[in-house]
Amino acid sequence: MKKASLTLLALVAFVMSAVSQPSIQQLPETVCNTLQNCIVMMDNGMAEAAMDGLNALADEYPNNYVVQYERMYALYMLGKYDEVARTAKKLLKHEEATALVYHIYGNALDNVGKPNKARKAYLDGLKRFPDAGMLCLELGIIDVRENKYDEAIRRFEEGILASPAFASNYFRAAQLYFASENHKIWALVYGEAEALLAPGQAHRQAEMAAGIRDTWMSALTFENRSDSVSAKVSFVPSRQVMLDTTGGTSYLGFDGVFEGCAVVAAQKLVGQIHPFIGSIEQLTALRGGILETYFELTDNLYGNSMYLFPFQKSVMEAGHWEAYNYYLFRNVCPEEFETWGKNQDNSDKLSAFMQWYKLAPFNLDAEHSVSRLTVFRDFRKLNFMEALTIQAALLTDKKDFGK
Repeated sequence: MKKASLTLLALVAFVMSAVSQPSIQQLPETVCNTLQNCIVMMDNGMAEAAMDGLNALADEYPNNYVVQYERMYALYMLGKYDEVARTAKKLLKHEEATALVYHIYGNALDNVGKPNKARKAYLDGLKRFPDAGMLCLELGIIDVRENKYDEAIRRFEEGILASPAFASNYFRAAQLYFASENHKIWALVYGEAEALLAPGQAHRQAEMAAGIRDTWMSALTFENRSDSVSAKVSFVPSRQVMLDTTGGTSYLGFDGVFEGCAVVAAQKLVGQIHPFIGSIEQLTALRGGILETYFELTDNLYGNSMYLFPFQKSVMEAGHWEAYNYYLFRNVCPEEFETWGKNQDNSDKLSAFMQWYKLAPFNLDAEHSVSRLTVFRDFRKLNFMEALTIQAALLTDKKDFGK
């Protein structure tokens, strides 16, 4: 059962812009001011205090969508889910209804112990609003609760596809992939995407950063030889770079390419990252090495369909790679971050990165995506020999070659 979820509470900040303009334009200025005051009270956790004003407005404007919506939202915050469901059911028929009504309706049904009806509400909403990633999120959450993890992943990734800029689906998908055996590469990707898309969610950002660090701690190992140390990275079984040729174009699977780049980078940086303690300094070097290897060996093979890499490259080219990594992992290694930040030059680097990021943020849309479902969308065409050359460069174990 859901209470007033963070996902839902986050939506109240833009409710006035999300509801249809006709409803707002129909209201006198004094009424808009009263409504705005009620919203401010709700924003500050005073939904009970807002109810008198909202009830009066609802009685006076029974057919006004925005008035009825705000009253319904206040009822939700107060936990009056049965009344929310009744109100939502009426609002669904309104010509100005949005996906938010289906979202609240489904959550209210779930909160009164009717998950199957909640699921139907979300599915009905997706039929009407197929780009409503928040509804995919809620369906996935129900699946997780019922231990249907494959179905949940599918829902979260469908939500990523429907609403590329909606951070919560990346967060939930990353959580499941972090817990998986063979798909942790997508946890790394989705986790960083979520941290960038929702910088205000500090606890989520910290969880994703910790997951990234811990994943590298378990995946990166070393073999001591008589005269050297060899780095090993284990994400996918047998560390294969899958090769598939279709219609004259040869495709290299993303997971294998990522791991191959990691192996190459780790071997080059072994002196800096062995022994690996998961420090920000080491993560900065390793992740930077992977990025450089990817662009050097593949020439941005996946294009903007794996936009995390082009974005990271823009950070590096702007001279902010170190500061970006210290920003990303600041809550994972707080003492290291504090010591680093005491240096005035480093403090200036962090400020410069933050200023740069305001002008060049990580934005995802239909053309700039981070999704397992669309990773081949912009795949650069390769003939068989070109693919074979890249494959060979990413494999250090000849026994894996050609698998």
